[in-house]
Amino acid sequence: MNQKMLVALLCGIACFACESTFAYDPQSFSHELIQSNTRSYVALDVGEADNNVAGVELYVGWRDIDGSGAGPDPTGGGGVDQWHRTGPDAWTGNFIDTSASYRVEDVKVGEVGIDAIPGLYVGRNRFLHRYTEGNGIHSGNGINVPVPQETTPAQGSVERVYRRIAIGDVISDKVGNELYFTTSVTTMGVEQYHYDTVANWGYGEFGSPTFPEDPQGDFTAVGVEGGYIDGQGTEFGSYDLEIGDFDTNRPGNELLTSKREGFSYFFENQFIPGTFAPGIGIENQQRDYYAVGIGDVDSTDPGLEVLYLSNRDPAMTSFSDTSFFNVTSGAAGVGVDIRPGSDRRGYEVKAGDLNNDGVDEIIVAAGTETGGVDDNLLGIFYLDNSSTWQLQALAHDVQFYDIALHDIDGNGFLDIMYGNDGSLGVFLNSGPSATVDGDFDGDGAVTAADYTKWQDNFGNPDESVINSAGDGLNGVDQVDYAVWKSNFQPGVGTVSGASAVPEPSSLMLTLLIVVSMLAARRRLQD
Repeated sequence: MNQKMLVALLCGIACFACESTFAYDPQSFSHELIQSNTRSYVALDVGEADNNVAGVELYVGWRDIDGSGAGPDPTGGGGVDQWHRTGPDAWTGNFIDTSASYRVEDVKVGEVGIDAIPGLYVGRNRFLHRYTEGNGIHSGNGINVPVPQETTPAQGSVERVYRRIAIGDVISDKVGNELYFTTSVTTMGVEQYHYDTVANWGYGEFGSPTFPEDPQGDFTAVGVEGGYIDGQGTEFGSYDLEIGDFDTNRPGNELLTSKREGFSYFFENQFIPGTFAPGIGIENQQRDYYAVGIGDVDSTDPGLEVLYLSNRDPAMTSFSDTSFFNVTSGAAGVGVDIRPGSDRRGYEVKAGDLNNDGVDEIIVAAGTETGGVDDNLLGIFYLDNSSTWQLQALAHDVQFYDIALHDIDGNGFLDIMYGNDGSLGVFLNSGPSATVDGDFDGDGAVTAADYTKWQDNFGNPDESVINSAGDGLNGVDQVDYAVWKSNFQPGVGTVSGASAVPEPSSLMLTLLIVVSMLAARRRLQD
């Protein structure tokens, strides 16, 4: 290797070390309480299903909290509401439906099949509903599917539960999206329905004097994944579903599913269009994989990653963690323990780019029925400048159940809507704070005090200790001193003890030594 190439290579290494990387600094969030009462808000989704409301709406599924205060009453019913933001700290809600007997499990907004109007889908125990808009959302009928519930329930008198819903296009020979849902206490853990013919979805025109139970369209049922048996012989369906193109080695989208003892994904059989190939397992351990998500949380691997959030194992050992995998490359991510020192149980995990840097953060909703307030969590897991996972906790109030991500205030940054025991709310994301380069103490000016702040924290791997006002790389180092020096405001402060400034980083020293050696060698040759 000649001298010029070597110098160029070393300079490239040095430049790479100084180059900006993807890193999240804790965002600034403000809180708006939408509603507070004795309900458990267990399911959220955001979408445009009501043309009479400007912008998107927030749809919420809730249950009643029983008198013990220990959480949602498993025998009680619940309802579905629609909310939309009308201004700062101002929300308007509309009641959609309630049922004293059939508790709500999930809500989703989307278009299915040939229907060009988004519908609101609601999963309950025993029923899967679709609600349509006509002068506003109105009551819908149970979708006329071949098997609305178990003819002979697998567990005595326990009925089928429509637990989680996903809407997306996985099968190529069907027009538009398909509707996927998980069920429990059934031999069909995951099923797909598709809307094929034009028909009335609801009870008839809104406001008509009679509401005949019209056909619900031609829904074709397709079994995707069967139920499974745990170690006690109890039959379960899958826990959660997500749809996305996270395996770039295959055409189209894939269906991600989670259940007890593992999570896997399904895709269309390329040799028999319209059917599913056998599922591919991603991880299978003795634990409940309670929630799954899809996003780009690792900029070093191609495409999207799949996330899981697992709960306690069948032996009821208390642990809950989240991790991610890259299906395209086969690389496994680093697990994040969401319950250190607690009895915390995860309920939902999502990925979203909260600071618009092109890489997603992991947002988790968790809680516990036995621990204290600090065991509950609505929080953001993010990679800092040293590639270490950190937690930005937004709240510990009560048990959190679900999350919806959307720029609800229109400022260009994703907001975090949440549901928990007793309240429904949103954390509004104001975006990265306006930090002045070199303002290490956060007082708005670059002075001698900032030099002292840098000096006291030199070597710390996390630049948040200097107000994240350095170069954003490699923790608190010599380069951050250069940032301070170039932005220093003369006359505002004076610098003392300049001799205590550390030497340049080892990488820069190595580069200088090698370049000097090469120069000396060339002089000798000349």
